[in-house]
Amino acid sequence: MCIRDSITTMLLKSGSCAQLTNIALDDLFGAKNQVISEKDLHDGIEYIIALHKKDVEENRYATTEQKEMEKNRRELILKSLEEQIKVYLKSQNRLQ
Repeated sequence: MCIRDSITTMLLKSGSCAQLTNIALDDLFGAKNQVISEKDLHDGIEYIIALHKKDVEENRYATTEQKEMEKNRRELILKSLEEQIKVYLKSQNRLQ
């Protein structure tokens, strides 16, 4: 995935990322009353993945192999986080 692809993904998924941010802030401040759709949660995570891939690609000092390994590692962590967030929000009936 090149930087342009990452930016395109980020633009397409920015609204979902904003909703995911609102959920996180809502939870941080203890309100816990906002809900999010499973699609918006997924798209929000995809935004974050694209942001990380863009950041890794912009590293001038890493080799192509190092960049691919780092992008894969970050994506795996974020997808795992997505599953944990789903379980957490489902347990509170906040995932649609």
